[in-house]
Amino acid sequence: MVRIKSEPGWLSCDQPQEFAHFAHFAGGLDAQRFRWLAADWGGRVRHVFEPDDLPWFDAFDRWVVGAGPHPAEVCRHPEFYPCGRPRFETFWARQCAEAIRRDDPLGAAAYAGASASEDYPFVPLPESDFAHAHRGRSAAARAAEKARADAHREAWWAAKAAHEARVRREFCDQFRDVAGNPFRPTAFAPAWRTEAAVALARGIYEDRASERLPVLADALEDAACADADVLAHCRGDGPHVRGCWVVDLVLGGDATAPFDARPTAV
Repeated sequence: MVRIKSEPGWLSCDQPQEFAHFAHFAGGLDAQRFRWLAADWGGRVRHVFEPDDLPWFDAFDRWVVGAGPHPAEVCRHPEFYPCGRPRFETFWARQCAEAIRRDDPLGAAAYAGASASEDYPFVPLPESDFAHAHRGRSAAARAAEKARADAHREAWWAAKAAHEARVRREFCDQFRDVAGNPFRPTAFAPAWRTEAAVALARGIYEDRASERLPVLADALEDAACADADVLAHCRGDGPHVRGCWVVDLVLGGDATAPFDARPTAV
């Protein structure tokens, strides 16, 4: 069930899959900037992709930057999915690959983010059957060894949970940077797309230079832009990634439909 039903839910959501569900529920369509997000996050978990899925992601990664043909032109759809690794390690990566096949960059990005959040190095945990493994030792020695093992196990699970929460937050913040706020659409005036503003936005895209966003805010103000959300986003701490909704609007996006396909000028 989609939990995002209001602006507070959108701003506080920390589950990548919920963004994909919300976008589909809202009738979202393809967008180039979400392909960049999917490629960036898919690259983080490339080592998790199954053998039949990996060529799709690699072809997609090249196609996004204009270095190769569309994945459908060079890859075949697998007839089966061999599980070379445990299911829990590959589930979201396989969903990402399937979303790439469907040309669904919103889903591909979200599933890659979910996969990255669960990509935490497994280490063998201490033996839990202490009655058998430590028989012959004194009760005190067994108790001390069990306490050490329990502490180690609890520390590992705590570190894993902290990793998952941190990565999920990172992805969701980046997704919001790309999507904007669908509950507060911006009416972007064409007059704000001055030569200076467009040149700055294009440079930010091409160079991935998010540190120039405050300068873009100045250029927009010079063009009589007084939209508080636009200016605050440019001057905020971010995160800012390639596909940022403000930069996209300056380059010609349609602010009234935040999930629709939009022209790019990169």
